[in-house]
Amino acid sequence: MQCELCGKNTALFKAEIESVEMSVCSDCTIFGNILNKIQTSEPSLVKLIHPSKRRLEIREEIVENYGKLIKQAREKLNLNQEELAKKLNEKESLITKLENNSISPSIELARKIEKQLNISLISVSEEENIISKNKDDFFTIEDYMKNGNKKTIRH
Repeated sequence: MQCELCGKNTALFKAEIESVEMSVCSDCTIFGNILNKIQTSEPSLVKLIHPSKRRLEIREEIVENYGKLIKQAREKLNLNQEELAKKLNEKESLITKLENNSISPSIELARKIEKQLNISLISVSEEENIISKNKDDFFTIEDYMKNGNKKTIRH
């Protein structure tokens, strides 16, 4: 069973937390008063969500040391800032600001620079989100805190 506060799948306790009766794990009982342990006749199972109810989000971000990477790659190719700017069809002052970490490149500009200098400036991460709105899906307070007020909590 799933804790209504943190979402952990484990044995639960009925607890009163700020005048609300909730099903919580042993770790979350510290936030209120334990009323009783919830007895289950079957083993605790992790709830599986059908793959069609999951969405994979791809997040692209510029790496932190982009300025140093750009400068090192440019120098390795024996290019000055003006020459690189011309190859990218950008202003030389932009290259200076990028190398000094004064400004961060857009994803589009980072791709142009990556291609020209043969370096990686974009880190890609994947995040899986559940998109089902089935009333049987669990939604915890932790989900609410992570996602903001995008979904209402049902009891």
